[in-house]
Amino acid sequence: MYSSLLFVHIVAGCVACICAAGALWVAKGRAAHARWGKAYALAMGVIVLTSFAMAYLKPNVFLAFVGAFTAFLLSSGWVRAKHRSGKPSRAEWVLAMAGVVVGAAMVAVALREPFRLQIAMVAFGGITLLLALRDIYSLKTQRYKGAPRIAAHLTYMLGGTIANVTAVTVVNWQSNPAWVAWLAPSAVLVPLIVYWNVKTIRAGKAAAR
Repeated sequence: MYSSLLFVHIVAGCVACICAAGALWVAKGRAAHARWGKAYALAMGVIVLTSFAMAYLKPNVFLAFVGAFTAFLLSSGWVRAKHRSGKPSRAEWVLAMAGVVVGAAMVAVALREPFRLQIAMVAFGGITLLLALRDIYSLKTQRYKGAPRIAAHLTYMLGGTIANVTAVTVVNWQSNPAWVAWLAPSAVLVPLIVYWNVKTIRAGKAAAR
């Protein structure tokens, strides 16, 4: 059972990487982007579900939290894509609050894990907590519309991609120290997320003039 789940998990991870590249390649806002995005979300959903199942079959707190972290990113990114009015919905509030709980719990539990996992758990937990707190602020001020909404969508979806690429990197690269493999994808991709955020916000401001 576990081996079958692992196989499905790996296949879904490969599909998600391909779909993420496809969504980034095509023009944003077009039908092709939406199709790639839906396929990406489906593959990432499979990754999350198999993570939870494997963490249950072979108890693994870290894997369970990574699944929760990925689920938060994926769900938040999907909501940002679909909800365009800027008026906060109940689902958005629930996701933001869940992100706070997951992020705080991940940081707290990290202290009980082996050192090689502590850094990764604190980093991922801290990211989740910061993003969730930003969501709460943005929802209170109704900032999630226009360019900020699109930027947030990019941030969350690419954040999910970081989680996926991190898993691939850790499996295939035995770094020394071990935490380098966990954080290398974030070090490479986070600057790209910042760049796309700045570019999207600037384009939105230019269009509004």
